[in-house]
Amino acid sequence: MASHGTTTWEGFARELGHNLLRTRTARGMSQERLAHEAGIAAYTYQKFEKGESRPGAPMNPRLSSNDQNLWMALGEVT
Repeated sequence: MASHGTTTWEGFARELGHNLLRTRTARGMSQERLAHEAGIAAYTYQKFEKGESRPGAPMNPRLSSNDQNLWMALGEVT
């Protein structure tokens, strides 16, 4: 659904998922550990890395307290 060259939410979600994966692996963390530290289910985190919020659906672009916890668990927010 891109219009006039803007990035689609699907593309944004894929890129965010790739960045989550890259940062998590660089820190030597498992998906389960990161999810636990962020206070979310491992299944939810796995969907984030895939850029999905439900199987086959793009990630919801809204931010929530869980998103803040996720970044804190990755050490991106102090």
